Amino acid sequence: MIPSTTQLRETLHAFDFEKLFVEQLGWDRAMGARAITIDGETCSLKPIAQKRGMVAVVCSPDTGNVL
Repeated sequence: MIPSTTQLRETLHAFDFEKLFVEQLGWDRAMGARAITIDGETCSLKPIAQKRGMVAVVCSPDTGNVL
């Protein structure tokens, strides 16, 4: 079943990217995580979904600061 534009928009506005990609768009779950440092700030990279080699990743600052 194809999700409606309204459902997609609501999920996107809620920043629920895993639900958006995996449940609504039908991507596969991705595994693994890593941390990177940019200009002295450490960020966590969490892959949430993948489709044919393309990976959707959420990047979160570990310190709570917005980059």
